[in-house]
Amino acid sequence: MSPPSPYFNLVFPVGQSSYYFNNCWIQSPQIEGVTLKPSCSTYLKGTKMVGVRFYPYGLASFLDISPKEILNKTAKLSFLLSESEYGFLNRIAKAKNDKEILSSINNLLSKRFKKNYQKNKLVIDCYHYFKQAEQFTTIESFIRQYGTNYRTLNRYFSTVVGISTKKFERLIKFRKSLCSLTTNSERLTTIGVDAGYFDQSHFVREFKLFMNYKPSAFYSLINTATEKNNQFNYNFTLY
Repeated sequence: MSPPSPYFNLVFPVGQSSYYFNNCWIQSPQIEGVTLKPSCSTYLKGTKMVGVRFYPYGLASFLDISPKEILNKTAKLSFLLSESEYGFLNRIAKAKNDKEILSSINNLLSKRFKKNYQKNKLVIDCYHYFKQAEQFTTIESFIRQYGTNYRTLNRYFSTVVGISTKKFERLIKFRKSLCSLTTNSERLTTIGVDAGYFDQSHFVREFKLFMNYKPSAFYSLINTATEKNNQFNYNFTLY
């Protein structure tokens, strides 16, 4: 189970590998959109895949797709490629070793890269402004500091990320609280305040909205899982 995420992911099943994503059978390279709710992936033993993760603003430089079309979804990468690029997918599928796989993926993305990221600079700046802040900050403070306005910022976010600036702020806030919940033993009240929530009830309400669990119930879940098999993926602590 993966929590809501502000990232885009390219996933390449290798060889004959396949998997379930939200109960859909996946056998071909996919692009996963930003998610505002948990997603579930199921893999058989021996499954081999390679993933490429993009920052929220990064997908636009490689693939011509509206991020709203893949919000909370996955789509076949082949739908977005030209016929001349299918050879890259075949080489990835038939690669004999990891070096060949990574080389083919790198070649595919390198040929598709468009130096248009400067037009997304406002989204880039806003993302890193939230990400690098030691304490939670607000959209309003970013707007004041960067001399822009909410309407302009929201237009860019809707086009580049697929969600409004306000939803993005809420998603980052949730991810910060999730990170704290899984990496330290602070009281839930402290975690909620540090993430930027008004009070405990606000924190609980938002966490449950995104994760379908109350913070205390999710904390118990991951502790039980860790004690039981010592296998719990904390990769989502990146926000």
